[in-house]
Amino acid sequence: MRLVRNILAAISFLLAFMFFLIAAMAFLVEFEGLGLAIGLTVFCTVAGFMLSTKTKRRINFETERELRGILESTKTHHLEGLPIAEKTNCEITLFYDRLEIVGGGINFTLSINQIVAAEVKTDVEIARIIHSSAMKGRVGGLLFGPIGLVVGSRATTRVKRKLHYYLVINYISSSGEVAFMLFQDNVIPYFTKQLVSKLKPMLPEKSQVTRIQL
Repeated sequence: MRLVRNILAAISFLLAFMFFLIAAMAFLVEFEGLGLAIGLTVFCTVAGFMLSTKTKRRINFETERELRGILESTKTHHLEGLPIAEKTNCEITLFYDRLEIVGGGINFTLSINQIVAAEVKTDVEIARIIHSSAMKGRVGGLLFGPIGLVVGSRATTRVKRKLHYYLVINYISSSGEVAFMLFQDNVIPYFTKQLVSKLKPMLPEKSQVTRIQL
């Protein structure tokens, strides 16, 4: 059944491509059937997505992740915060109760309760935050560290802007102090953003303090 649906999905995508070509040609020659061709293109594309099913390998992969309790994972480069070299390849995995960072042959573990904040920022965004903050190193409620400040300053001096993406994690260390990790992800920041979006709702809520002037 899965094979039949995937074949039908492939046919639908092929028809969508053909109708798209017809629509493009009709647009050039001002053909009256342009609207119909566009409508059929959209219909076949939607039908293709609805008919397509996950491959067996993909299903097994997702099942294994669920059994291990993995919510999301991403691959980045370490910049600062861990006792490993800069630009070390790291795999960051989010579980239901912890965050694991594997890099340089070492497995680092953070309990969800330890994490204070996690954000994905571009170097331009970091530069804007730093520029608008009077505090050094700790800006916009995030602790970036020396390299983070350098990243922000570089973004303001570049003539040509090419966005670089950074993952900033603030956490409470074993000594009870606020510490940070900084990673760079310029390959597929989508997965890093997905990890952060799933992590944020899991973070402990910050205690609200009521201030009364006496």
